[in-house]
Amino acid sequence: MAKKKEEFNVDEALNRLEEINKKLADKDIELNESIELYKEGTVMWTRKQLKEKAKAVFRMNYWRCVLAAAMVYIGFGGAAWGGGNLGSSHSSRNVTIPKGNVTPAAIMVFVIVFLIVMLIGLAIAIMFATFLWNPLDLGICRFFLKNLNHNLEQLSLKELLF
Repeated sequence: MAKKKEEFNVDEALNRLEEINKKLADKDIELNESIELYKEGTVMWTRKQLKEKAKAVFRMNYWRCVLAAAMVYIGFGGAAWGGGNLGSSHSSRNVTIPKGNVTPAAIMVFVIVFLIVMLIGLAIAIMFATFLWNPLDLGICRFFLKNLNHNLEQLSLKELLF
């Protein structure tokens, strides 16, 4: 009789790996036991098992996974939307800069305005990171973990947004 192929579960394997890691960190562990635990941890799964599991899960929700990845790719700025040089920026006019003394007060005003603009830009960047990019990053991780661990046949893209 053919031996039934055991179902590979990533969650169970990772939990067992954590247990092994805790036991190996114990100072009172015997050498033979640590060698056995190490062997168990290194042969817990094979690359072939991991690939088979990933392919099977990916095929189940192929278009949702592709769409989710594309949304995140575009959302995080991975897509280059900008064009090249669409026209010449060279001007044929001669621009003259007036010569004169720059006062310390003018330099101070310039520095203060520059710092205020930089702080406003930093605040906007932090707000985008906090309220847009980080939740989207967590959502995509959650989407793919649910896809992997729960084998949901009808996984919704709402998972991206929690």
